Amino acid sequence: MGIIESLIVLALVLIPLWRVFERTGRSGAWSLLAAIPGIGGPIAALLWGYGTWPKYEAPAGPGSDMGSGGSDVAPHAPPPPPAGPSAQ
Repeated sequence: MGIIESLIVLALVLIPLWRVFERTGRSGAWSLLAAIPGIGGPIAALLWGYGTWPKYEAPAGPGSDMGSGGSDVAPHAPPPPPAGPSAQ
C-alpha cells in the first residue's frame, strides 16, 4: 500500500476515534495511539473499556435514569388538547 492510501486509512480511523475519546471526556489526541502498529488499538480499547464514561459517573438528578443505562431522552408531557370553539 502506498503512502497516500496509508494516510487515507489512517484518517478514516483517527477521526472517529478522536470523537469517541472527546465524548468520553479525554483529549482527542489519545486517538493517536491507533497509529502505533500492533499495540495502539489494544491500549485504546483498554482506555475505553476500563475508563469512566461521563454518562455513568453520577445520576443527573432525582427521578432521572441517567447513569442506569436507560434512555438519554427525558420523558415529555403530552401536548395540550386542541382548543374548542370559543363561546362569544
